[in-house]
Order: sequence, then C-alpha cells, then structure tokens
Amino acid sequence: MLEVEPSVVVCDMHPKYNSTVVAEELGLPVLKAQHHYAHILSCMAENDWMEQVIGVSFDGTGYGTDGTIWGGGEILLADLDGFRRIGSIEPFLQAGGDLSAKEGWRIAVSLIWQISESKDEAMQIIQKLGLCKEKEAKVQLAMLERKINAVESTSAGRLFDGISAILGIRKKSSFEGEASMALEFAAEAYEKRSGEKKINVLDGQKCLIESADDGRELLLTSRLVRATVEVVSNIGENAVAEDTFDQDLIEKAAYEFHKGLAEQIVTACVHAAEKTGCRTAALSGGVFQNGLLLRLTEDGLIANGFHVLTHQMIPPNDGGIALGQAFYGMNHERKE
Repeated sequence: MLEVEPSVVVCDMHPKYNSTVVAEELGLPVLKAQHHYAHILSCMAENDWMEQVIGVSFDGTGYGTDGTIWGGGEILLADLDGFRRIGSIEPFLQAGGDLSAKEGWRIAVSLIWQISESKDEAMQIIQKLGLCKEKEAKVQLAMLERKINAVESTSAGRLFDGISAILGIRKKSSFEGEASMALEFAAEAYEKRSGEKKINVLDGQKCLIESADDGRELLLTSRLVRATVEVVSNIGENAVAEDTFDQDLIEKAAYEFHKGLAEQIVTACVHAAEKTGCRTAALSGGVFQNGLLLRLTEDGLIANGFHVLTHQMIPPNDGGIALGQAFYGMNHERKE
C-alpha cells in the first residue's frame, strides 16, 4: 500500500507472538527488540531523544533476554544501542496461568502468601479479606508452595490487580485493566477529597534492596502489600457501621499504594543516576496509562532534578511499541 521496499523487519523477542512468526516468514533480515526496551525506545522516539535514559517500563509481561518471562516492572539503563536491566519490582509468584491475568484475587493470594510467615497465616488473612472460597484458597496456596503452573513475575500490571482485589475494589476483571483502573479511580477520589498531591522521596534504604542475582535493585513492593492488608484488616476489626467511612479508608489506601510505588520508582532512579550520571528518565508501558501514577512519578523525578520523557501522542501501552521497534531498526540500519 505504501510502495516501500523494506530492507529489514523488526519484531518482539517472544517466539510465539503472531507478529514474530509473520516477521520470520517475510524473507528479510530479522531484528528482535526486547519488549520493555521497545517501550522505552518508543518514548525516546516520540520525544526525539537520542541520548542515554533511565527507562521505567511498567506493563504486563514481556519476553526477557534470558529466555524467561520478565514481568513488566522493569528499570533499564538504555540508549539506541541497547540496554541493561538495573532494577525491577520485587518478584512474586504468579500462579494459575492466563487466569491470573483476569482474576486478581489469585495474584492477591500470592502476594499475601509472600508476606506471611506461614501458610496458615496466609489462609487466615485470605479468609478475613474474603478473597475467595476456602477450597479455592487451598488450591492456590498449594500451587504456590509447590510452584505448580507458577512463574516468577515482576509484573506491575498484575501487582495493581492484586492490590485492587485486597482492597475489595475488583477481585476479577471482565476486560483487560478493569481492576487496575478501578484502583486508580478510588485513589483519585481520595486525592480530590483530601487535596493531597505531593510525594516524598524516601530514604533509599527503606525502598530498595540489592539482593537480585543479577545485581539489579528491587523495589520493595511487599511493604506496600503489607500496608494495604493492614488497612483492610483494621476496617474489619473495628466493625465500623458507616459504609462511607470504610470507603474513605479504602480510597486512602489505594492512594497510598500509588504514592508509595511512585516514591520507590523515584528513589530507584535517584540511585541509578548516582551510579551512572544519567539524569534523564523515560516513562513508558501500559501501567503509565494510569494518570495518577504517571503524575506522581513525573513530579517526584522533576523535583529531584531529572529531565523526564513521557508520551503525549503515542500510546504508552503495546499500541505504541511498534514505534520503538522501528526506531531500533532505523538505528541498526544507520550503523550498517
């Protein structure tokens, strides 16, 4: 239709994506761009930025350079020639396969299991929060314990689904992103009511650990999970008759989760800047369709002296990833 004669085709690294299969059937040289890296490249391309960035790529999942599934809470030191994974959210087990992407209560069970000292304690919390039936909880916990149909995940998207379920906002999604959107709306309702709009950059040691095998720093999201669980548990213990009071506390907890995650992202970028000297951050991936998280993170980064790249015209989700892939291919052809 466009009467062009391409010299190379660029696609995702995932071998089972339809687009990857098509790319390999075209008879052209094939370049493969890692999923989260392509998100960051799309943001760089939209902003006409050619220099190194600290890329915060938060989405669902993507195929990693090591042949495993990376979550979607990734922090990359990136430029046009490549990237290095320097941080991520704290890994958790995602059990249940594709169902876990639609049923946030499954992620909630996993997050609670991770912060609990025993399976019995996890079961008590799950029952107290009314996340699922006892039989379902036992099956899910058994899968997690034995790592049956369970993969290690750093998915920011699934983390939002789990928090939404813990707060009783959405335990299941009828369409992609429903639980996360409902969590965002609850947080925005609190922000509008309270007038609170600023974030604090916490002491880095409170936000990060350095225990990943590959040396990357991990955002301690388990602390955010624990704080969220405590809020909901206290509501039940106090047995407040006023439903509006309960709703206020839930909306505040939703806001505190957004704020806490933004603080950890900013702190991670500050740490990366101290080590690398890079003071430009690029925010991309479907999770940054969340306007509240985007604004809190951007404001925190700017307050710490960062130049921040965001999307204005190109979608931050997978709808914009082809631009990043094309940018990658263009740079490769320029060097040839």
